[in-house]
Amino acid sequence: MENSTSTELLIYVIIGISVMLIIIGIIITYVILSQKRYAKQLNKMHQMEALHQKDLFNSMVTAQENERHKISTNLHDEIGTTLSAGKLLISQIEISTEGEVKSMATKVKGILNSTINETRRVINDLSPNSLQKFGLFAELDKLSRFSMEVGNIEVNMKFDDFHERFNSEIEITLYRIIKEFINNTLKYANASEINIAFNKQNSDLEISMNDNGDGFIYNENDDHGYGIKNMKTRIFLLNGKSIYKSEIGIGTSFNITIPLK
Repeated sequence: MENSTSTELLIYVIIGISVMLIIIGIIITYVILSQKRYAKQLNKMHQMEALHQKDLFNSMVTAQENERHKISTNLHDEIGTTLSAGKLLISQIEISTEGEVKSMATKVKGILNSTINETRRVINDLSPNSLQKFGLFAELDKLSRFSMEVGNIEVNMKFDDFHERFNSEIEITLYRIIKEFINNTLKYANASEINIAFNKQNSDLEISMNDNGDGFIYNENDDHGYGIKNMKTRIFLLNGKSIYKSEIGIGTSFNITIPLK
């Protein structure tokens, strides 16, 4: 009887040990497979991050090149042309009669005033003085009024609840993003209205922009020009998030969330 009981106990022990070994084997296999899957995902994330950093760098370089090209074009077409005209008038003064000198001097004065105003405009475009002095919302108010005058479009800005200043990096970045959105609408959207609203959720700043223009088929992976990419790059550099949407016949919207802390 004892031998039978001992045999049964031994069988139970062997079965128990076998089950434990199987369970341990399953756990080890699961851990190994999980580690391999994690390593594969980590490698994929690193590759995506490297690709994203490359795209980010390329976008930043392109934005800088576009701004340099814009500045050089303004200097050449506007300031360079007016200075050349002034030089020509001054050379004519040397061979002019006394009565003609006064008339030419008036023309030269007008050309110099035009050059000074254009120079100020280029400098202000690089770093708006009123933005530094009076803040983002004062500059946006001026931008909206200017856009309505030159673009025959209604621009509605909603930021009445904001009375604070953000740091200079946030203000200049948001100003350029909003200006880019308005410029794109004026150039391509054939819209009659633009709405821009600021909201604050806890420590995040939320900005919604939309127009009622023609819209277009937007795919985030497609190349829609550097304007959209530059706006997203600027938001990324502020550790922000953005959602860009556009539908034909409905219009375009751009929603931004930026942490203020």
